[in-house]
Amino acid sequence: MYYMCFEKRLSPVFSSAGKFLSGGGVVHPRRNLDTAVLLLGCEGEYAISQDGREYTLSKGCFQLLFPGVTHYGTRQTSGAQSHFWCHFHVPKEYFIVSDDGLSEFAGDDYFILPEFLSASDFEKYFVIFNQMIDEAEAWADNAEICSCYIRILLCHLDLLNRSSADSKSPTAKRAAVSRIKEFLRLEACTGMSASEASERLGYNPDHLNRIIRGETGMTLTSYLNFVRISRAKSLLLEGSMKVCDIAVACGFSDEKYFMKLFKRLESVTPSEYRDAHFRVHTNR
Repeated sequence: MYYMCFEKRLSPVFSSAGKFLSGGGVVHPRRNLDTAVLLLGCEGEYAISQDGREYTLSKGCFQLLFPGVTHYGTRQTSGAQSHFWCHFHVPKEYFIVSDDGLSEFAGDDYFILPEFLSASDFEKYFVIFNQMIDEAEAWADNAEICSCYIRILLCHLDLLNRSSADSKSPTAKRAAVSRIKEFLRLEACTGMSASEASERLGYNPDHLNRIIRGETGMTLTSYLNFVRISRAKSLLLEGSMKVCDIAVACGFSDEKYFMKLFKRLESVTPSEYRDAHFRVHTNR
């Protein structure tokens, strides 16, 4: 694995962003750019090699393509494929290093950005990319706002990478918490209650609540609702699905409660949220 590192006091500058959509049979072109490119997989698989190192971009995966390094597709997509992309300029004082060279950048003063990383909170990054694209369309001649979104994404990438490094030799507790959060992420939208979650996981409800509060700062019920609303935000931006249908798909049997909870957590209604982020730049 290789990494791009630069000081956090220096700022990346947004260039462009969009969403790539393909029905299949596509190979990424061979390129060597003066900008960095950050990709987030949404659907299907997309094989890209960077300087001879091949990765397969799939849903929830980030791929960072370094400036000045040749990258290219290695095989055609076999079916529908989509991913977000954004080009940005990095500070002149950046470094590309392998695992062996990371010790020099181990402190908190540097971004350590891996060329490939899988993230569990896909819905969160789906929303951030959509918001960035929307702002880019709204303010086409002003990159300042979108540069802030780039910095947010890079901060997350840096933190996810450090967290992954810390957990390479996980304790039993860390492994258990990871399994709990993944279970809740996958099952929250079935509409299960906090007590049902505790029963299925085999935990005392109070004990599970303490675990989740210690990990997230939320009660178990609040965390389940957070996951559901995160999914709802993604569905609102993915297409024209009705709000009532989104409520059901996210585990809410009461549409009015869903709308009330959404407004409380996001300060806007679901329809207002969708209208605020309707501009999406796509390419094929």
